[in-house]
Amino acid sequence: MLRQPRMIMLLKKLLRRYRKTQRALGHNIITCSYFGVRYRVDLRDIIGYEIAVRRLESIDLTRFMALLRARRPAIFIDVGANIGLYACTIAVHSLADRIVAFEPDPGNFRGLQETIRANDLAGLIEAREAAVGASQGSAMLTLSGTANRGLSAISPQGSHGVVVTSLDAELPLRDAVIALKIDVEGYEPEVLCGAKDLLLRNSGYVLLEARGEEALEAATNAMTKLGWRRIDRHGINVTFEK
Repeated sequence: MLRQPRMIMLLKKLLRRYRKTQRALGHNIITCSYFGVRYRVDLRDIIGYEIAVRRLESIDLTRFMALLRARRPAIFIDVGANIGLYACTIAVHSLADRIVAFEPDPGNFRGLQETIRANDLAGLIEAREAAVGASQGSAMLTLSGTANRGLSAISPQGSHGVVVTSLDAELPLRDAVIALKIDVEGYEPEVLCGAKDLLLRNSGYVLLEARGEEALEAATNAMTKLGWRRIDRHGINVTFEK
């Protein structure tokens, strides 16, 4: 164990190194690599910081990648792609034949496009600036603050108008192995409502966010009715298989 004076000296050294690195890299914007994908992130944003320290959803993404390696899907659908953690990782590791990523937040969508360009993935990922819900139309989006760019959410009180589509309208697939990730800050029930045909007619894996036991029960009931069974849960992320 380090003695206290030595530990304090080490911490001060690490802090000086961190501040020097920040000055050299423009204070807050840095380029980093995570799961083999290059990102340009803002350390003031919790999403960017967690990517920079290689921690963001590391367990969930590792488990999901293992499933896709065992049973390669014809398509991976990323609903709420943010700057591309799942979509770009799956593309770089060649874990799906086709990748479609939806992101309605304009700032996050620019970040997604930047990640795609930085990793030469333009031919592999179809990026669509739209929200996903129960049907096609429009909605208002509450934009998240710069401290956490992962909190943008569909809300009647939102200030930014967005296009809304449904997975059934976008992806009329049948008898395919699919992989689907849904992270839309409480709008998951609407996404599932607009994906009934997709989920009934195809098999594979679904990873979705369910905050709280009530949301978990609702998601499990909806997926069970469509023939899917829950196989894993880690924190707020729940995995289903068919």
